[in-house]
Amino acid sequence: MARLTLSAAEEYNFKLLGISCHAKDYRLSWAINTALGIELEKNEPQPQAEGAKPDFLSQFSLFTCYDNDNYLSYALVSNRGTAGFFVTEQKKTDYFLKIEGDIIAHRWDDIVNAVRKIDLVLAVYDVEVKTLKSKQNFLFINDN
Repeated sequence: MARLTLSAAEEYNFKLLGISCHAKDYRLSWAINTALGIELEKNEPQPQAEGAKPDFLSQFSLFTCYDNDNYLSYALVSNRGTAGFFVTEQKKTDYFLKIEGDIIAHRWDDIVNAVRKIDLVLAVYDVEVKTLKSKQNFLFINDN
């Protein structure tokens, strides 16, 4: 009998910003909200069934929001959590800001510059999603 294999190519249609910052997650979230005029809110982990292993994403701090004016979805996720690193190959990065939607180049530059001007932020850099080994971790972050 012939075997058929299905290969699905995952799409990574989002931009990613790496942030180095020693401040607590809620302080950085507040500063980004102020700088970008958005409303990131903390996502509480979903309750797990008794004895169930916690899902990977629930072990990291996550703030999300949707910008209705610009049709952009924002997610701020900590790179360090109880499970280790969210993106193991980026150990010097403290947080990632994932931006999904129809983002125009000049809007991206405005966002990067606004985050760079935050006093709490030590460094900001554009992360090339396609080069990350752990890029699939970002597929499960949404604004719900």
